[in-house]
Amino acid sequence: MKHSELITGLRARLFPRGAHDIAPVRPQADDYDLLLAVAQICTRLESGADFSIANVVSHRDGQGKLDVTWLGMMTQIEPVKAREIAWLLLEGAAIAESESSLIRFLQDRIGLKPEGAAQILQDFRRHREHDPTGLIGAEETH
Repeated sequence: MKHSELITGLRARLFPRGAHDIAPVRPQADDYDLLLAVAQICTRLESGADFSIANVVSHRDGQGKLDVTWLGMMTQIEPVKAREIAWLLLEGAAIAESESSLIRFLQDRIGLKPEGAAQILQDFRRHREHDPTGLIGAEETH
């Protein structure tokens, strides 16, 4: 089924009296998958590109800047801010991978159910927030 057909079908179910209906119906359970698909399609259509960076020199002050585009939004940032963002992204990626590994370990080796593993992950996050010194580079960022 084409994306336009999915959108048309969803619109017809949510707004049975027309697109300008001010009281849409509550989505049914099977509509949530369709809503998710439509949201992903819209995000891709609006973005044009996932993520891009262009190096520029400001005509106002002659300083180097970066034009950053993500999900259809553009901003211009200074190199110092770009390095800060890069560090945060690298740190976040490392934490996400570690947490994923912890969840798999708790489920596969310890035998916890997903709910139990998720609770331990929340406890671990609270512990990490109170004692961030275990993070690489924590002394520079915290």
